[in-house]
Amino acid sequence: MTNLHISPIDMFFLASKNHSEKPEFFSIEPILFNTNPIPT
Repeated sequence: MTNLHISPIDMFFLASKNHSEKPEFFSIEPILFNTNPIPT
């Protein structure tokens, strides 16, 4: 992942889209949200 400036909806969409190709993404996702919370 190179672009961290992504909305939660886009991230969920990408995760769902790449689930079969990159299942490890689901392990990375919570880490991104915990360390780099998206400002509201």
